[in-house]
Amino acid sequence: MDTFASLITEWFSVNKRPLPWRDVAGWYPVFLSEYLLQQTQVRQAIPYYLNIFARFPDISTLAAADEADIIRLWRGLGYYNRARNLLKAAQIIESGFNGQFPPYLKEALTLPGIGDYTAAAILSIAFNQPYPVVDGNVLRVVMRFMTWPEDIRQGQTKLKVRRFLQDIIPVEKPGDFNEALMELGATVCKPKNPSCIRCPLSGLCLAKKQDQTTVIPFKSPPPPKQKRFQLACIYRNSKGWLLAQRPATGLLPAMWEFPLRELGSLHELEHLAGGQRILKHSYSHIDLYYSYIIIHDPSDLPELKNYQQTAMLGTEELLDKAIHKAHLKIIEQLDLIYCFSAAENTKN
Repeated sequence: MDTFASLITEWFSVNKRPLPWRDVAGWYPVFLSEYLLQQTQVRQAIPYYLNIFARFPDISTLAAADEADIIRLWRGLGYYNRARNLLKAAQIIESGFNGQFPPYLKEALTLPGIGDYTAAAILSIAFNQPYPVVDGNVLRVVMRFMTWPEDIRQGQTKLKVRRFLQDIIPVEKPGDFNEALMELGATVCKPKNPSCIRCPLSGLCLAKKQDQTTVIPFKSPPPPKQKRFQLACIYRNSKGWLLAQRPATGLLPAMWEFPLRELGSLHELEHLAGGQRILKHSYSHIDLYYSYIIIHDPSDLPELKNYQQTAMLGTEELLDKAIHKAHLKIIEQLDLIYCFSAAENTKN
């Protein structure tokens, strides 16, 4: 399998994308980018990386950041626990490892938000340690190359691929090998319509030879998502607009939103929304259907006891809060930012 490794690393040396974290020496850009790339495509992560790196260019400045600053810069990217874990890991690295990423797998895995994949990526790319990465792109490349029929949702399949790669990952430049695999899966060996003519492995790939690229890898259907229905209640008085902070644990921990009424069905939501547009936002295990109403009497507000806190916020304060993406859509739809600005100007 030396040919496998040499073919993809040679291909990568010519075809790798010019990503911003590849332009800066040291482990910190890799560390930051890997947190951003969890559950996020490269093109979506790039502007967030640039903004966060510009604000916090090293581990010391990141470790000293306020959580609210990190969440604000992360806003719109989703999976906000990544942002909190990033900050916690930075603080542990700064205080417990003298500002240096721990170069050993066992220690790296103790950091918040770092599992097998992220640890292997950082240690191989930044420290030249021969740990293979296994993500969706890597699984697809290997499963097609070998024409393995197993379900890629299963943990045993990932373990089989990791063992395969552990036997062939080169001792020299293992990071290039890992990045080449991920790059190949992301840009050439795509889930649909793979560009086999551009693939350095096409002459050896068994799925290509057997015309199996449309059926391999096999991925079983996901479990059905939970459906939830929510009505956002938008209330304003002379002090501003009412927002509430979600609990510190659970879905969207500590994020801010308009107070909510949980409903039992789409029909109930449509009825109470009074003709307002029904919005949809999807999470990994939940499809959220929601809309909004304007509340004029505070006695009509839903129960607020389950929130950490509430606040009446003016324009600048509201824009400074970490509001989750679903409710940012409400702000955009109602053009509330314009309304806030107009209200502020009227008072001046």
